[in-house]
Amino acid sequence: MSAIGRWLRSLADTVDPQVPPARFSGGMAETEYRERICQWARDNGLDPNEIPEDSEFVIGRDTVTVDVVLRDAAGTVVINGNSVMRTKKTVPLLTPFPTSARQLDTDRSHPDS
Repeated sequence: MSAIGRWLRSLADTVDPQVPPARFSGGMAETEYRERICQWARDNGLDPNEIPEDSEFVIGRDTVTVDVVLRDAAGTVVINGNSVMRTKKTVPLLTPFPTSARQLDTDRSHPDS
C-alpha cells in the first residue's frame, strides 16, 4: 500500500490478488487497465501514488485536472478525522487520454501513431 496508508487507496496501489479482477472492454483485466492509466498519468506529469483511487480526471483541451492528496510543508499527508484531505492539481495535457481499451493496448507500443 502507498504512503497514504490505511486511509485511502491510491490509483497506483495494486489490486488484491484474492479478489476476482474486473474486466474492461476488450477483455483487459483491472490490474492491466490500472497500470496503463498510471502510465498515462505519469506521461502527463502526475504521480499515481498521489491520486486517490476514486478521483476523476477532468481532461480539457490542453490540461488535466485531478484530485491529489494534500500534504503539509513537511510533506506529511493531511488527515481530517478519518479522511485524507485532497486538493486539485492541474497539469498540461502532454499525452491524450486513450479513447478505448484497444488504444490503451497500442499507445505504449506505437508512441508516434
